[in-house]
Amino acid sequence: MTRFVFPRLAHAHAEPLLEEYRRAYRRDGLDALWEAAGTEHPHASPVPTGGAVAPRDHLRRIRNCVLEAVRPWYETGEVPRREVAEFDIALGRALHGVLEIIPSDAAHMETWNFLSLVLMPDVGVLRYPEMHSDRLLGGPRNALRSTWIRRDTLGELLDIPRRGLGVDELVGLFERSDMARNRPLVRALANAIINTKYTGPRSAWARKLSKEVRYLTGPLLLDGMGEEQLSRLVAETEMRLLAEEP
Repeated sequence: MTRFVFPRLAHAHAEPLLEEYRRAYRRDGLDALWEAAGTEHPHASPVPTGGAVAPRDHLRRIRNCVLEAVRPWYETGEVPRREVAEFDIALGRALHGVLEIIPSDAAHMETWNFLSLVLMPDVGVLRYPEMHSDRLLGGPRNALRSTWIRRDTLGELLDIPRRGLGVDELVGLFERSDMARNRPLVRALANAIINTKYTGPRSAWARKLSKEVRYLTGPLLLDGMGEEQLSRLVAETEMRLLAEEP
């Protein structure tokens, strides 16, 4: 499979564009952002060090696949609070399946600036209509980037019915930089949360378990452990916490 690099849009150009979109959205709603979507920007260009650059037909295919994945919400113009987890899973699955992005390019916030503000501005705003910069500019909390990373890290663990990870649990796993950079650790924690024997509110338990494991990133070199070792460490930590429960 060919993997691509994508145009990058620097923050100096992304921030004024976002402000322009805020004015357009207040005036004309989501339709204005649908009309603004495109496959190029005069100040966007791919990394100069090389790699196959995503062609326009691939960019159009990405947009079409993502719009199809979120169509039930796009048609109503909103993502109800009770459906945000379902929306995020659908968005992440579509992005991960169609982007074909080089990992180093996926790690660069200016790549996500382009994808979020040029190619798919309406998708990000559909999810976050308050249009906060954290969600629409290309940082770690970006609407598109965060769902892609979750799918790339957890894969099928996101698709488990009934016991699947909730929004708060995913935030706890991915928005702590000391843990999020260790993907095997995130997978081990996700497995433990999904299969926990704790019978109380699971989100609160997930926060407690993640916090306890996070303490171990100081005295232990978790980055040097394999997935099996990390799974054992998380299981032992959970057993200790369960034993301490009243």
